[in-house]
Amino acid sequence: HDLVDFRVAHLTPLQGDGAARDRLLEVIDSSARRNVKKAERAGTVVQAEPESFDVLERLHGESMQAIGAVVKSSAFFEAVPRHLRSGRDFDLYVGRIDGVAVAALLVLYAAGTVEYYVPATHPESRSLQPMAALLLHAMTIAAERGYAAWNWGGSWPTHTSLQRFKAKWGGQAVE
Repeated sequence: HDLVDFRVAHLTPLQGDGAARDRLLEVIDSSARRNVKKAERAGTVVQAEPESFDVLERLHGESMQAIGAVVKSSAFFEAVPRHLRSGRDFDLYVGRIDGVAVAALLVLYAAGTVEYYVPATHPESRSLQPMAALLLHAMTIAAERGYAAWNWGGSWPTHTSLQRFKAKWGGQAVE
């Protein structure tokens, strides 16, 4: 091959002393903590909903279209629960405000690491920060289950806003 692509990975350590949620709140930036509080004040309720891939697909499509990004195919959303096991290989978290799904997050588990894979927030609900509540919830559950790290994935060094987002959530750059 002759393709070369350089990306910076970010990992948030999940293990340490004390209660998982408290540890994470200490690690994340004050702006992320404010976002969590805003989501909670808005009434965001987060639950694992392994059967809600239709919700994830809809929210993903709406959020990607709003920013002009590529939308994953329906085949992807159908394949995950067909090939992977909920609670072991993946979790699907949904955030609801007044019973309405406004955010969803798919995470994958492998080799002691949690992969932040498909986040999706309804464009009109972004200002309420429901994803912040989902992130803290999912990271807390993963830490309590004994996972060592949260992998935010790689991004190009030129994506400074994405780099800041990952660092805000305790992501440490690994080149």
